[in-house]
Amino acid sequence: MQAYSAGLVEGFLTSDLLQKHWNNLAADYCKGEESYCKRLASFLQKNLDFINSNVKTRRQYNVYWHQEHRILAPNH
Repeated sequence: MQAYSAGLVEGFLTSDLLQKHWNNLAADYCKGEESYCKRLASFLQKNLDFINSNVKTRRQYNVYWHQEHRILAPNH
């Protein structure tokens, strides 16, 4: 809980830097490349669906998928 709270405060205090980083890194990533970005988004979604499916069906008896569940669980 303490580490989570510290991270939350850090994110709040540095939110302007995070926004600037996003703007420099990826805000215009798809500008002029919409077709590529659609294909990329589709690929990433299929990959995430594959991972979620395997986590759901295999995490009880497979250590790898159990760890994947632990990584993804906070994001759902």
